[in-house]
Amino acid sequence: MIFVTSGVTTAVTAARFLLLLPLWLAMLAGCATRPEVGSIANPDFASHSTAVLARTDWQLSGRLNVRQQNQSDTVNINWQQQAERFDITLSSTVLGLGTTRVTASDSSVVVEKAGEAPVTLPSLQALTRDYPPPPAFGKTTGRMSADALRDMQNTRFLERMKDAWNTGFYRSRWEAAGLAPEDIRSLDDIEKIPTFNSDDLKDAIAARPPFGNHHPIGASDFARMPVKVQTSGGSTGLPRVTLFDPL
Repeated sequence: MIFVTSGVTTAVTAARFLLLLPLWLAMLAGCATRPEVGSIANPDFASHSTAVLARTDWQLSGRLNVRQQNQSDTVNINWQQQAERFDITLSSTVLGLGTTRVTASDSSVVVEKAGEAPVTLPSLQALTRDYPPPPAFGKTTGRMSADALRDMQNTRFLERMKDAWNTGFYRSRWEAAGLAPEDIRSLDDIEKIPTFNSDDLKDAIAARPPFGNHHPIGASDFARMPVKVQTSGGSTGLPRVTLFDPL
């Protein structure tokens, strides 16, 4: 199990760590303290792990030894699960976790570490509810009436507009065009918004290297959340960088 810790934030380390936790769940099944799976003489591993994984209300605690090149550390873990909600505490001295707590409700997942700003992300349940994938899409969003669909689009459009007004690139362009936040009240006002092209993005990057000011996040956010960096192909010059937050 390899963790890259140099220059990696707590949120990144915790997120990668959590991705591996289900793989270790069966290994730690014997440490589960509530509820008991049952007394089984010489249980078959597959059936025992299936029974453990089927539980929706349980608590798990234990220690994991993690090795990375010449480093080795023991990670203490306490995991309490109630249906889709969980509360996980991880503690380690070498891996950059310190004491990290990850909690999940029906709507969000929060990663907390002392001395650092919490990172809050939508939960998987909230994402699949708001943006249902197939086949759920055909039974939910795909069956909306035209009016209901328009209302949903309008709500999401205004949410993105709020994000854009807090982003320097858009705010400065819109203010220069005489636009104010109250001028955009619905999708019907979209034609009032000035357009831009790839040259404008190149100018933004040149003015605020290396990422520009057209993102709602920047280098200062790297210390509190995982960030995906993607670039264009660079066929007309230097590749243009686009930053994506975890979702």
